[in-house]
Amino acid sequence: PLLMQPLPEVQKMTVDYAALSFATAEMFNLDPVPDDQAAAMLRALLEKRELPTAFLIRLADTEAVEDRVADIFGPLLVEVCQRLKGRNLAQPRSEDVGLLAAICSRDRGQDGNMMGSPALQKLLVTLPVFRPPQPGPAFQQPGSQQPIRGIHLQTESLLGWLLAPTSIDSALYKEQSARQTHFQSLPAFPTQLGSRMELLTGAVISEVQDPTKKVLDALLRSGPAAQEQVLLWFGAVITGSEARTKEANILGQGHPARFLQQLNSPMFTVDMMLQHQLMQAHMTGFATPGLAL
Repeated sequence: PLLMQPLPEVQKMTVDYAALSFATAEMFNLDPVPDDQAAAMLRALLEKRELPTAFLIRLADTEAVEDRVADIFGPLLVEVCQRLKGRNLAQPRSEDVGLLAAICSRDRGQDGNMMGSPALQKLLVTLPVFRPPQPGPAFQQPGSQQPIRGIHLQTESLLGWLLAPTSIDSALYKEQSARQTHFQSLPAFPTQLGSRMELLTGAVISEVQDPTKKVLDALLRSGPAAQEQVLLWFGAVITGSEARTKEANILGQGHPARFLQQLNSPMFTVDMMLQHQLMQAHMTGFATPGLAL
């Protein structure tokens, strides 16, 4: 414990010297470091797992790099976000989600300071990966704008990746779904083992999604700008999934009698329904039920 007492002060000094080396390299008889080189160095440290989270957060909030946060830390945040692409229940990418949760943390440390980084939180919601532009059609009238498709935000944006793990079946991650992972080998009828697996799945979902809740909660409380971007994202997903409401009767999604009739059909399988649903989602743009909203 005695050896740990000076650690916070040592960390602070290390961050201060690093910030000074970025801002005034001539003080150390060094050539100025271009922002792209500084960004590349941070990404290399992250790749080798030699970039402490506390160091990263403190460095981003120093006055010495205040005007260069986007250039130095933007590429790093984009890489962390991109690593979450393909996140699902079987591959939760917990380490990268944990880093984002630490950056967005609103908790206070023993010194009373916020443990997260306000500077990186503000930067995060401005990155293209937060609300990625949608590829337009090959032929489009000048000045016209296509509404954002829900499935585009589900599969190509940060919040879509964070919310991906779910117990709901989806053809997007069929082999990594809760049904395939936990229930495929169980008997056809409910058993005590099935009930236990159901409880286990619920616990896994809660554990995987808890960091996501922390990220969303922190962004919603970090200021009007971030709050607006989060709410605009959710609004775009909802309006971008309008086609699903209009097509609710396809494959029995609307009328219970029709759905039960299909269940009794030897031609009907859940996998067929999900695959058809995914094709419809790509054609019309709605987000699939696998998005854990």
